[in-house]
Amino acid sequence: MNKILLSLSLLFYTVLTAQNTKPYIPQQKNLQAHYSKVPVNHSKSSGCWLPLDATYTDITNIFTRSYSPQDDGSYGPLNLGFNFTFYGQTYNSIYINVNGNITFGNYYSSYSPAGFPSSSAPAMIAPFWADVDLRGTGSGTNKVYYKLESNRIIIQWVEVGYYNKKTVPLNTFQLILTDGTDPDVGIGFNTRFAYDDMNWCVGDVGGTNGFGNGNFATVGAQTSGGGNYYQIGLFGEDNYNYDGAGGNLDGVHFLDGKCFTMDLSGTNVAPIAVGFPDNQTVNMCMNSTYTLTTGFSGPESNQIVTTTISNATLSNLQTSISNGNYSSQTITINATSADVGTHTITYTAVDNGTPAKTTTVNLTVNVYDCGNFIGPSSIEFDGTDDYVLFGNIGNLNLSGHITLETWMKPYVQNFAGDIAVIHKNDQYMLGYNGSSGQAVFKVNIGGTWYSISSNATLTANKWNHVAGTFDNNVMKIYINGKLDNSANVSGALNVSNSNFVIGADLTATKYFAGRLDEIRIWRVAKSENEININRFKSIPSNTNYLQMYLKCDEDEGAVLIDTSGYYNNGSLTNMDTVACWKDNFAKIWYGNTDNNFNTGSNWSKGLAPLVSDNGSLEAFEYVIIPNNLSNYPVLTEQTEINNLVILDSANIALNPGAELVIYNDLYNFGVDTFDATIRFSGQNTQNQYGSATFENLTIDADVILNNDINIRGELLLNTGVLNINNQILTIKSDSLQTGLIYHNSGSINGEVTMERYIDHQVNTFGYHYLSSPMTNINIAQIDDDIPLINLGGNTTSNPLPNLWYYDETVADTNFMGGWTSPGSMSYPMTPMQGFAVYVWNSKLWDVTGTVNNGSVSRAVYNTSSGNPLADGWNFVGNPYPSPMNWDNVSLPSGVDNAVYYWDYETNQYASYVDGIGTNGGNGFIATMQGFYVHATSNTTLTFDNSARTTQNNSSYYRTGNSVSSYPETIKLKVDGNGYTDETAIRFGSNATDSFDVAIDAYKLLSGDPNAPILYTLIQDKKSSINSLPKFNNGNYTVPLYFEPGVSGNYTIDLSYKGEFDANTTITLEDAVTGTFHDVIYGGPYQFSMNVGDAPNRFFVHFNKVITGVENNDSENLSVYSFEDKIYITQLKQNARVEVLDITGKQIVSKQLIPNAQKIISLPENTSSGIYFVRIYSENLNIVKKLWIENKELK
Repeated sequence: MNKILLSLSLLFYTVLTAQNTKPYIPQQKNLQAHYSKVPVNHSKSSGCWLPLDATYTDITNIFTRSYSPQDDGSYGPLNLGFNFTFYGQTYNSIYINVNGNITFGNYYSSYSPAGFPSSSAPAMIAPFWADVDLRGTGSGTNKVYYKLESNRIIIQWVEVGYYNKKTVPLNTFQLILTDGTDPDVGIGFNTRFAYDDMNWCVGDVGGTNGFGNGNFATVGAQTSGGGNYYQIGLFGEDNYNYDGAGGNLDGVHFLDGKCFTMDLSGTNVAPIAVGFPDNQTVNMCMNSTYTLTTGFSGPESNQIVTTTISNATLSNLQTSISNGNYSSQTITINATSADVGTHTITYTAVDNGTPAKTTTVNLTVNVYDCGNFIGPSSIEFDGTDDYVLFGNIGNLNLSGHITLETWMKPYVQNFAGDIAVIHKNDQYMLGYNGSSGQAVFKVNIGGTWYSISSNATLTANKWNHVAGTFDNNVMKIYINGKLDNSANVSGALNVSNSNFVIGADLTATKYFAGRLDEIRIWRVAKSENEININRFKSIPSNTNYLQMYLKCDEDEGAVLIDTSGYYNNGSLTNMDTVACWKDNFAKIWYGNTDNNFNTGSNWSKGLAPLVSDNGSLEAFEYVIIPNNLSNYPVLTEQTEINNLVILDSANIALNPGAELVIYNDLYNFGVDTFDATIRFSGQNTQNQYGSATFENLTIDADVILNNDINIRGELLLNTGVLNINNQILTIKSDSLQTGLIYHNSGSINGEVTMERYIDHQVNTFGYHYLSSPMTNINIAQIDDDIPLINLGGNTTSNPLPNLWYYDETVADTNFMGGWTSPGSMSYPMTPMQGFAVYVWNSKLWDVTGTVNNGSVSRAVYNTSSGNPLADGWNFVGNPYPSPMNWDNVSLPSGVDNAVYYWDYETNQYASYVDGIGTNGGNGFIATMQGFYVHATSNTTLTFDNSARTTQNNSSYYRTGNSVSSYPETIKLKVDGNGYTDETAIRFGSNATDSFDVAIDAYKLLSGDPNAPILYTLIQDKKSSINSLPKFNNGNYTVPLYFEPGVSGNYTIDLSYKGEFDANTTITLEDAVTGTFHDVIYGGPYQFSMNVGDAPNRFFVHFNKVITGVENNDSENLSVYSFEDKIYITQLKQNARVEVLDITGKQIVSKQLIPNAQKIISLPENTSSGIYFVRIYSENLNIVKKLWIENKELK
């Protein structure tokens, strides 16, 4: 006897892969009115899946023949009332078994499926033989039904779970047996497998969570003992893979929404056809593209199927074939005007069995001239008598799960009551209430209407998306993609013979006024996420569970075309078939020309979107960026959009400097990172959907987050409330950039996560000063990123704690005595408190909490220890999620103006006061940065938002050099042994020779013994910034002190010079070597010094040579130098000349007489450098600065 895998042609009523640049069903015009060959079919009585209704018998609780009947039980024998022929044997009764199969002659309780052929299995048909378990509880789950009719039986396993009592996930599938005369299955065919949502393969005996250990579920059939058999596949994977009867385990999701129709009456079958559209017919418009992927499966696992495709009439048909046990084919049709008409593509599949069998499928392709398609539209109803009539459509007689959805733009309606937009009387309705403006969803169960209304009110004259779902247990209504209301209602939908109507309830004579677009009906209860995302998408024809799809894109004509694949088109009634077609709910980007947002030809209907009405041009509420395009928009300037929708894998780019202003909602399903500023600036509450990283986000309104987002740069809260809505808002940080939050009048409702990248340099101490920007966290939020050790220890502990705070109230003459380690993880990170943490390598620290905003205060102290220099040091921190500008802080009496940071790169303290900083200090205090202030008395330090800024947040404590507010300023830097240190000297009219708390800064000493120290003294206080009285003429000398950490070679160099008078010289004197070094022009000064040497080695001489007017000689006196000589010409009176070096020392002085060239020779030992030449008399005063080049001394 021949072994057989399947009889007949297997028909998949759902297309595996069908993509087209325009939908292939003719939809752009009223095709029936213009082209009579276009099908308008109201006669089809059923789709692939036959829906559940009230006439089915529930046998869930009457299974027998097992110690656990609802696990491995059976029901039967059940008399069919008709003859069913199976491999030449006629049967008129069956057994329905819990485990996804039916048997002939006896029940079968085995829960362990075998691949076919199986010598132990009886005669069986198995739509899904697996370890089904009906014992799990759950609303609407674990049901088995059958309906027996005169020539067929329909059996449904509805949301069945697996052993052991598992109800997540679930499977739903269907088996139909007929006598071969049923038109739904097809004349001449007697068996159909149909699948809804399939999610598991294996019970807990053989796996976990529905899969595992190489086990599987079997789909196929066999005679007793397997003498004849067929096998569609062994399904054991959680994916969509399928490779035919043999090969690897197949993915259970391959079955989703598919149907297998076959004739099992004979003893041999040909290859099984997979993936052809319903009726083997394709309808498409010229100038469009259609792609179809199909397959033929070999009846036996060792058979090879070879397929050929032939057509001689289409102008551009591309084919691709891959043969094997599962032969797959892909065709692409590029239809042109020459292809208008009907074509046949013939598929011939031949196996290599004995004898070889052949399957032939003729695919009909209808190409229509669809006219000039100019873009998506919507349909308008006048509210008086307009509606669209479809008749009684079989595939809309849904009794199980259902989703109704549409875009709706209601006009103001003058009469009260519920107004239908989608209506099938005595079955279901979706609409809205004319008086309240609420959306309404209704279902009819057993003759009784059950209704649910939205909490939200639909905005008149605005587009709203409305959806209603029912899963036989719960009714739900969604507004604009969000679940709005629900109600528990149980039972199967009533099935009525009423006409299906769009835009009216004809039984109540109530008519809808407004526009509709994208009307869809599904035989599944869609999830919130599916509804929210897919409401913006164009859905392919033959999508799983799609029963009707009215795109409303005709632009003219009397027919509303269904593109679901069922072709159930509707007739416009009492409607102006030209004027009723309006712009649709969205402007769609096509990118036909380039990536310029403002180029009209890039958009549907050739016009870029408007944010407000302009004359006869309507504003578009939604702008959609689809996927699979060659060009995507690139914004280079400020661009305004009402609602922006970016579909998955789509993109919109923002160049630096661009700004995208959103007035309503942002639906981002495609962009990972926005590289410029997004601004929410609407009048009403706005929503942000989709996870993304924003460079900058500006909030000018109330905004609700609906997904997690990151901010890489600036979150600016101008006005309104940013509602986190239990999502995750993360302010990002890395080695290059750290984000911030800046409050103007806006605020945040909810917790925020802030990151701070902590850099670690090799051979450094590794300490970093931290603070919290949150109101309500403790040090455990440090420990989760930087493990904390030996909390509560002290400076003699081993190991040493790596987290410290500073307690000024500890009376210790040693500055180090105030360092204290917190005692436990619950120690709070109080706002404005500083912490020092030691890290061993670079870390990313994050904290989560409520960010601080407004006024924040902390007590500061000066506790007498007997050493005034060790008293008054308070370790505080930036309490805000943004940087602070120290110049904007209002300090109380008793707190010095200077601020001190720890520089982890140099192991030195940076300082800043009144516009000048050392070691990089510049007055900007980064987020999460700790720092020191010095108090001269006990007081309260208060910060408020006026101290906050958006500048300089990229690194801890500093960014670049600061500029003194005193023009006459220098900073000197010592460099050596891998360390640097810096000190500042400046002159100003407000300074004194004493320590001025408003303009001077102490020198905080590094704890690193190898670090050098460069400083000046102010009243015996080591100082990093020394502000001195301004001097106008003469010399000013400042002692400069240096203490090397390690004996060796060092350099002192000018690191910053302000605006000194041009005649000022600055000289560094080395008292040990007697060297005078030009600080301004001489470059780095090199020297050697040992640890323990006297620190008072250097002096800085400031010399203002003279005050006068340069080149004020009305007689055109000329003064210049050549090598080591000075030349003076055009002198017309007696005068005296003096030459001085940069220290002010006189080198030459002599009397000059007029009218002769004078040559001034300098002493032989004069070194090259800058010199000043002064020529003066009673009415002459000239100073020239010259460079002297003494070649003899080179």
